[in-house]
Amino acid sequence: MFTLKKKDIQNVFSNKQIIDNEDFLVVYLKNDQEKSRYAFVASKKNFKKSVDRNRAKRLLREAVRLRLNLLDDLKYDMIFIAKKSILNKKVYDILSQLDTVIGKLKNYD
Repeated sequence: MFTLKKKDIQNVFSNKQIIDNEDFLVVYLKNDQEKSRYAFVASKKNFKKSVDRNRAKRLLREAVRLRLNLLDDLKYDMIFIAKKSILNKKVYDILSQLDTVIGKLKNYD
């Protein structure tokens, strides 16, 4: 799994396109790499405890890992931003939302 560098994250946010889901946002931008790259964000504003921030990012990372073969073919830079509601979910709940995102991204190609 390729991760985004600070410069790449700034570039994605400056040219952003957003897909909003129940438990997370995806900010994305088409890249010229051979695979997709990812970043995971859980802000202190939404998650006061570091335990909660880490759990939110861990849930997102695991969902992406399980769908990596589908996401890598799309060739996007993606930033996953967790919402508060994600703490009450399991990975399988996140996967269904991620499948929706993948479907939308495939339609944009």
